[in-house]
Amino acid sequence: MKKMYILAGAFVLATVGSAAAQGTELFFSEYNEGSHMNGSTCPGQTTASTGNEKTMEVYNPTTSTVPLDQYSIRRYSNGMGLSEDERIVRGAGTTTSGGVAPPAGPNTLSSGATFVMAHPDVSISDIRSAANQYASPRATTTSTVLVGGGPIQFNGDDAMALVRWTGATAGTGTAVIVDIFGIIGNRPNPPGMGTQGMWVGTDRNGGDTRSANQSLVRSPAISSGSATLVWDINTNPGLDPATFNIGAEWETYSNAFSPDACAQSYSDLGQHTYTGPNGAYSTVGLLEEFNNAIQFYPNPANGRVNVSLGTAKVGLLTVVNSLGRTIFVRPSTEATTTTLDVSSLTPGLYFVRCTSADGKLTVYKELVVQ
Repeated sequence: MKKMYILAGAFVLATVGSAAAQGTELFFSEYNEGSHMNGSTCPGQTTASTGNEKTMEVYNPTTSTVPLDQYSIRRYSNGMGLSEDERIVRGAGTTTSGGVAPPAGPNTLSSGATFVMAHPDVSISDIRSAANQYASPRATTTSTVLVGGGPIQFNGDDAMALVRWTGATAGTGTAVIVDIFGIIGNRPNPPGMGTQGMWVGTDRNGGDTRSANQSLVRSPAISSGSATLVWDINTNPGLDPATFNIGAEWETYSNAFSPDACAQSYSDLGQHTYTGPNGAYSTVGLLEEFNNAIQFYPNPANGRVNVSLGTAKVGLLTVVNSLGRTIFVRPSTEATTTTLDVSSLTPGLYFVRCTSADGKLTVYKELVVQ
């Protein structure tokens, strides 16, 4: 595993651009953030709830059977720009405190099929019957955990990301964010606002859509992920968290806004209604070529750092710190080399976000300032 993924798993290659007309890549298709109280038993349930009814469902809109070993799911807690937990998507999950893990099987996802990763302590039968994997508890370290291990321990103010790696398995090669739920770097309604933190909006049916105490499904016509929702006023000024509508792509099918927490259902898990066109499974060769063409030297740097762009057509170079905060932005040129003045920066770890001239590709490069 490359050093940058150990130090800061959130700073990865990310696809940027408008949604494709055809489904060519996996995306999140269902999100559940449960409202059940720990110890409560709802009608039809034989086991008391643990208060952890949380899942992320992934859908395959392509015409191909997709290998899942290349994928992982991440959690960005409380507006953080760095991922706190990351788990490789596997066909066989870990044993939960309430039962037995799903059986092992081919770690692939067929065309039109779904994959469900659930909280390790979930007890609701609708979730347990649909789960393909249980994410391990936080702080667990195994061969199938990249960072931490508990990405499904999210709340309504935590952003989630689906990541595809260019190596044979997750954790090898280059990481590519292919879908995001919420906004990385933004914490909606932080403590003190009088409400539970959540992204809110109105879906296509006029439903009150929220990222807390709700079961949400991706709208049927959505054919690709939203990998551009990383809050940064310098590079994405059109994305205003105050006006962000989670219902633009997601819609509610059950909630617990009534006094009865048992009103929230999880019955749609394990299936997804998709009306968009199916396409061929996408490749990431172009993205990796863009990444490999850009080199920084000296690194560690003191004063100035030279940037070799090679064949990469770079439009913007953005220096950010280890918390994801933008330090400065400089437009690139058509030259094959340029320099960055880092003499004013406090010694430490930084990242340079390199955005292609057409805005479709973005890579993060590690930079150490002495």
